[in-house]
Parts: sequence; C-alpha cells; structure tokens
Amino acid sequence: MSANEPYREFLPLKKAENLVVSKYVSDKLNTPLHYHQEYEITLLINAKGAKRTIGNQIHILDDTELFMTGPNLPHGWRDVEITDRKVTQITIQLTDKALKILKVSKLKKVKQMLRLSGQGVVFPKNTALDIKQEITNRTSVDKKYLTALSESLQVMAKSHYQYLLPEAPQHDDPRFEILAKYIRKNHAGKITLADVASHMDMTAPTFNRFIKKQTGKSFVNFLNQARIAYAARMLTETDRHIAEVAAKSGYNNIANFNRLFKKAHTLTPLQYREKFYGTQHFI
Repeated sequence: MSANEPYREFLPLKKAENLVVSKYVSDKLNTPLHYHQEYEITLLINAKGAKRTIGNQIHILDDTELFMTGPNLPHGWRDVEITDRKVTQITIQLTDKALKILKVSKLKKVKQMLRLSGQGVVFPKNTALDIKQEITNRTSVDKKYLTALSESLQVMAKSHYQYLLPEAPQHDDPRFEILAKYIRKNHAGKITLADVASHMDMTAPTFNRFIKKQTGKSFVNFLNQARIAYAARMLTETDRHIAEVAAKSGYNNIANFNRLFKKAHTLTPLQYREKFYGTQHFI
C-alpha cells in the first residue's frame, strides 16, 4: 500500500462500548489518511494553514474547523509546514448504537446529516465555535456530556453545513466484523493466520485475499495495527508501565513494540502518553 492510500483504522472498542472521545494537543498536526466503520466528529483548533483530505477532496483549513465523516470514508489532515503553534484535535467516534443511546438517530435532520456524512460534512465557523464550548469544557464522558453531545448533534444538523463528495463509499463485507470480534477477544495472546482462517471458515489463501481486499494490508500488518491500537488505549487510560502495556498487547519484545508503535504514531509510547490528555470510552 502506498503512502497516499488510506489504511483501515481498527478502533479498540470492547463489546459494550459505543463512543470514544479523544483530545490531543501537539505542535505538529499529522493524522494519516484512514477510514473506519464508526461516525466521527472532528474539531481542530488553531489549525490555520493545515491541509485536510476527505475522500478525494483536499482543503486548506481555517483556525477553527468542525467536520464529520461517515463509515468507511477516508480522511486525514496534516500541517503543510512546521509552525510554532499548538494545535488541539478533538475527535468523537460513534457507533450506530451510540446514536440510539443519544436518542438522535430518528430525528429527521440528524438522520439526513448522518446520511450525508458518508460524503464528508463540513460545518460553518459559528457552529464550530458553539460546539467548541460544549465539547472542550468537559473532562469526563458522563450523563451531562452525553446530553451536551446529543444537543450538539442537533445544533449541527440544523446548521448550514456543506457536504464534499458526490456519493458515499461502499460499505465493507459484513464478514469483517467476525474478524474484528475475534481480534478484539484474542489480541493479547498468540494469533496465527491458520487459526483466524479456520475461525472465518476460509482456507489460508482465501483469507489472505480477503484481508488484503478489506484493509490493503497483509494479515501480520493488520494484526500489528490492531494490537498497537489497544496499546495506545492503555497508554492514555492507565498508568501501567510500558513493558506491561506491551505484554498485554501481545508483544513480549519491548524493542519490537517500541519500533512498531513509533512507526504507527510517529511517537514513542512514552511521548504518546505525554501528548494525549486522555481517551474515554462510554459503556
């Protein structure tokens, strides 16, 4: 897969989890082009001059930007040049079930916005500033946060937003969720291609073709991506020693873990922990 091709992001959600809120502050904005099954709301603050890609559309950003992407829509953003500012990135990733919990999935305007999010939805600056107050001033995902998020989604749906692409991407093969569940359950232990192929009721060559088509990666690279995602979660949610995080993510060799983690995030595990304020999962 070339550097310009999107990669499939594997969110480290447990079975009953439906919403992930992340906040990241850095002097460099660099989110590679990727996609995932969840809806995502992104707020960028102090991002003027950065480059955003959604689908095949590229835009230069203003200081404060709010946008939403639907399932399987490639998206990413990065600084065009080195700057001396701190950029704040807040992302809220939601499953279909989360939208039901928030009691917005049946509202007409919200339903329309969710449908168009598959084509990339960008909101006006005044809406971004309104949402900024709601989602940056809260430090925990509790009932008050969920109420504020529900209200924010309705404000977003009523605004004069724009969509970027003429049509939404195709959805994934439903068999991928069977694979995702298997990886979630067994990521910390030994996982072989033969075991997974058998679980998927496929031969090894057929499974290899399937995983390549679904993710653009080999099975080994995909498995590493999933394990690194779980490691990133533990780094931001716990104070476990990095060696313990590595072991619980399926890596007994700490040097190999550090190398793979830095390749995925351009930061060492320790740098990653220090940069993130934290990631919270609503259950």
